[in-house]
Amino acid sequence: MKEKSKKTTLLLIALLTLVAISAGIVCYVRYHVASGDEPLKANLADSVGSSGAKPATMGEDDNVGDVSNYRTAKTTEQEKEPIPITPSCELICTKENPNHQGILNYIKEINPSFDIKTCIIKDPDWDNQLQPMVINETVDGFKTKSGYTVSRSNGKVNMIYDGIVKFDKNVKAPKFSEASVVKKAKKKAIGWNRDKVAKQEVVKWYDIDKKQFSIHVGTIFIDSAGDKYGTDYAYVLK
Repeated sequence: MKEKSKKTTLLLIALLTLVAISAGIVCYVRYHVASGDEPLKANLADSVGSSGAKPATMGEDDNVGDVSNYRTAKTTEQEKEPIPITPSCELICTKENPNHQGILNYIKEINPSFDIKTCIIKDPDWDNQLQPMVINETVDGFKTKSGYTVSRSNGKVNMIYDGIVKFDKNVKAPKFSEASVVKKAKKKAIGWNRDKVAKQEVVKWYDIDKKQFSIHVGTIFIDSAGDKYGTDYAYVLK
């Protein structure tokens, strides 16, 4: 009986420790959202040539129940600062006329090797004058950190920031079933979290430095108090 009681006590201690660790992790994730560091948006979907926190990567066989790897990895490389370029001509950029083609054509003039057919454009919140338009280069359909940031003022482009990073554009992603992998990645992004899922955003991402293709899932949760917080999860393709 004593041996059984001892085992029960040890199991209870282990469970309480796990709960305590998990509580600390949730606070860490919420801290970033409270600081305006939204999943994917701040560090992936809209990042061009900038350094900062990156979502940790977890392989297919990793223990997805352990969310301690979420948003804990930081980049260590010294990345170049984007180079500001003042447009030599007037470029309209408004909600009514984002002028994607005009802006891309201008970028093509200053950088003939830039592939305007495969890049991904992220429009800003048009009501926020400080939020830029972001143009990311892609490789094999996966977004990269390489590209341009377009700032605007009074309906016109006032500066284009060159965040181009040199990398091998001939690399190919591993063959995979996108629908199946995305479904699996979304499930793993939730892990053991039992809070309500408000939304999930998926980004196909190629890490230029690690030469790694992955499916990134940003998840917004709502806790029992009604507060929102987010996590990033990276499902590495192998």
